[in-house]
Amino acid sequence: MLFLVLLSMFIKQNKKGDDITKKVIEELTRDSEAGNNDQSIGHYADRELAYAHLKVNNIDKALAHAMLEYNRRPNNIDVNETVAWVYYTKGEYSKALPYIKSALKTHSKNPVLLTRAGLIFYKAGDKQLAKSTLQEASSANAYIGNTLKQEKLNVRKPVHDLHNVLCFDHYFLPQNLL
Repeated sequence: MLFLVLLSMFIKQNKKGDDITKKVIEELTRDSEAGNNDQSIGHYADRELAYAHLKVNNIDKALAHAMLEYNRRPNNIDVNETVAWVYYTKGEYSKALPYIKSALKTHSKNPVLLTRAGLIFYKAGDKQLAKSTLQEASSANAYIGNTLKQEKLNVRKPVHDLHNVLCFDHYFLPQNLL
């Protein structure tokens, strides 16, 4: 009985998080449309929309928004990281590689970026580079979000199915809603 109560609470919490994410998507879409229609605004919400769509497992829309932003700013490291992470989530690891390599070109020590890069290298088959990149990410000892942290821990074990992580928990939703 306790299990059913806990399961029910978990489902309600996840549904609440998904509902909030869907509301965020609606607002960001409105902002994105405003930015597309008025160049003086100077900000587009497609990168944020890509992560929001990943959160609700709408990977095709996530990729569409990530590519819209990439086409605007192909040299931006954050945009390249976003495109790489969408491809990773989609299970297209070789497509993620050029984008994550571009995101790393400034030698950023951002632990989220380094963790994602390590995971992409791992799934793309470069275990040595994955190991060194993940170690570098861990050396910062920074908060990277529970979902991404678990994904990193799974790579250290011989786990074969890691592609279900939706990776967004550090981005803009409060931790208690995830």
